[in-house]
Parts: sequence; structure tokens; C-alpha cells
Amino acid sequence: MVNGLFIIGPAGSGKTSFCNELKKTIISQRKSVAIINLDPASEKLIYEPEIDIKNLIKCYEVGEELGLGPNGSLLFCMEYLLDNLNWLIKEISFFRNTNFLIFDFPGQIEIIMNNSYMNDLIYELEKKLEISLLKFFLLDAQFISDISKYIGGILTSFICMIINDQTQYNILSKANYVKNFPKEIINKYLNPCMSDFFFELNIIHGKSYKKLNFSVLKLLEDFSFMKFIPLEITNVNYLVNIYKLLVNNVEDS
Repeated sequence: MVNGLFIIGPAGSGKTSFCNELKKTIISQRKSVAIINLDPASEKLIYEPEIDIKNLIKCYEVGEELGLGPNGSLLFCMEYLLDNLNWLIKEISFFRNTNFLIFDFPGQIEIIMNNSYMNDLIYELEKKLEISLLKFFLLDAQFISDISKYIGGILTSFICMIINDQTQYNILSKANYVKNFPKEIINKYLNPCMSDFFFELNIIHGKSYKKLNFSVLKLLEDFSFMKFIPLEITNVNYLVNIYKLLVNNVEDS
């Protein structure tokens, strides 16, 4: 069975770089891999995708023809992909004997959170191609310098995690930016205890948001599996550890 990896997360979190380096790591382990670019707005990619949605539809062409903005064009492209899913199924069928397929998603996270595109895509891929899928959610490590952004990032990850049944691993990318932070501070964000952030949020937002802060943190605290794996994209050890995670997931499935 082919193993599919959905790479998701906010814009600028390092998804494309991760796809590129993860592919190199998988190849170094003597496994076959192909990257599928699902971002119709991407311009210059640092990798050569085996399958590229831009061969089906391009965001800038949609924007010019229909007079849509960037987000509207992207949503149109994703709907067009689902309406023409046979194109993607046919392209993927040439890689049936490949060990891993890496799906590089757009950074506009609303296409996952507010729409059924990813769920519909997962359903069709599993049904028609018998692909075993899991997700990697990337969050920029620089978010930990702003507690509100960090909690917002965790909420986004949480929503992506619960909208379907696929296993999701959360990655704190660009960890090299915070490697000089004290170890106990970094661990606080890799293995967060949500109640630890309550006091900080109340100082920032004041008493008016105290009940909201408590409710949000309590919700996240109830899901204690919310943890992050650190990633330095230039450090092969981090990438090999993630590859081992993939192998263990395949063996357990």
C-alpha cells in the first residue's frame, strides 16, 4: 500500500522546504517517493514535483479570467480539482509502486479549516487508490515569541486534527530560530501544559477575556496529545527522526 503524507500548516511555516528535505531523506533510506504539489498559486518551487496541480489549473489565470482575488482564486482552484479528481487519480496511478507520496498543500489554512476539500480528497484517495494517509501540521517556531499567536497556532492545529480520522503529527518548524532559548522554555512549547499559559494571556488581554482564555485553554488541555516535534530543516538528524516516525506508523497500520 502506498503511504500518503499531507503537509499542512499556515503560510510561511516551511512546508515546501520540509517536502523537499523529507524527499531527500526518504531517498537516502532507499525508499521511493514522489511529491505532489497541490498549491496552484505556487511560483518558483525548490523541488521538481512529480505531479503538479498547475498542469490542471493556475491561480493567476483564474484571477485574470474571473476577476477574483488571491483567496477566491485559490478556493475556485480547489473546487475545480475536486470536480476533476479523475485527473489527479490518473496521475497518481503511475506511482502505485511508490513507497511515499508527499502532498504539498497551500498555506491558506482556511481551505482546510472552513471547507471540506481535504476531507473530500482524503475520502476519494483512500477509496479509489487505497492510499494510507497521515498528516503533518507545521507551525513556525517563531510563534512562541508571541503567546497569543502560539495559542492561535495550536487551535488551528487542533481543528485540522479533529476534522478527520487520519493520524496527525505536529511539527515546530524552523527550530533553529529558538535554539538559544533555555531548554525548559522550549520544552514548555513542545509539550504544552495549557494551564501554564493562563496567567500570561490574562496579563496581555486583561480581565475582559479571562473566561474566554480559560475556556480555550481548558478545551486544549482536555486533548493532552497536543505535542510538537522540533524540526531544523538543515539538520539531518531531525529529518531522520521524522522518517523513523513514518516507518513506525506504517508498521503499526
